[in-house]
Amino acid sequence: MPWPARSPDVNPIENIWGVLKKRVMKRRPKDLENLEDNILDEVQDFPTRIVSNTFETIYERIHMLSDNRGEALPF
Repeated sequence: MPWPARSPDVNPIENIWGVLKKRVMKRRPKDLENLEDNILDEVQDFPTRIVSNTFETIYERIHMLSDNRGEALPF
């Protein structure tokens, strides 16, 4: 399958990392130690519904990407 350079990454873990990063950065870590603590807190409290939804919708997103010829999805 050709993979155009501008296509979004539909790898589920990349989506989950993105959500985790946003949640950690909302806490505005002050230093490396605080960043580490925030990451650990967020990983422990990470909503399982986000993980489930990411994996449940992977086929839908792949089909949308295919229909869109590899171009960025509208979300």
